[in-house]
Amino acid sequence: QRDLHRALAVFMGGCTFEDARALAEESTFLGDLEALVTGSLLRSDVSDGEVRLFMLETVREDALARLASEGMLDELRQRHAERFLELAVSAEEELKGQDHGQWLDRLERELDNIRAALDWLLGAGRVDDALRAISALERFWRAHGHVGEARRWLAIGLGLSEGISAETRADALWTAARQAAAQSDWE
Repeated sequence: QRDLHRALAVFMGGCTFEDARALAEESTFLGDLEALVTGSLLRSDVSDGEVRLFMLETVREDALARLASEGMLDELRQRHAERFLELAVSAEEELKGQDHGQWLDRLERELDNIRAALDWLLGAGRVDDALRAISALERFWRAHGHVGEARRWLAIGLGLSEGISAETRADALWTAARQAAAQSDWE
C-alpha cells in the first residue's frame, strides 16, 4: 500500500484508474487501492463512468518527499512522463476524428499531468520528446484557449532544440507559427 501510495503521488490533478494501474505495476493493486481509499489517503470520484483518483495535496507532498529521499522519484516521474507522452502522441490523430470532443475533454482533465510530463521531459534533456508532445497537442491548445501556454512551452523547447531531429524541429516551428497566428501575432 505504501508503494502504491507513493507511486500515485507523481500525478498532478489526479489520475484515471488505468493510469494508476500502469504506473503502479502491482499484483495487489486493487486491494491496495481499496485500502488507500478506505483509509482516506486517496479519494475516488466517478464521472461519466470513469473513475478518477485524487490525493490531498499535503499528503501528496509528503509522499513526494519520501520518494525523493529514497531516490525513487526520478524513475516514477520518467514513467509518468512517458505515459503522458504516449497520450499526447495518440491524441494527435484522435483530435482529427469524430471523437475529438471527448479527446479535448480528456486532455483538459489531464492538463496538469501533461504539464508535469513536459516539465520533466525538458528538465531531463528529452527535448525531442517534449516538442513532439507539444506539437501533437496543437489542436488542443487552440481549441481550449491554451495558446499562450503552448507558445511558452514551444519557446522553451525550441530554445533547447540544438541537436534534435529536423522533422521534430520543423513540426515545432509549424506549431509555433499556428499558435502565434491564433493570437494574431504576425511578427
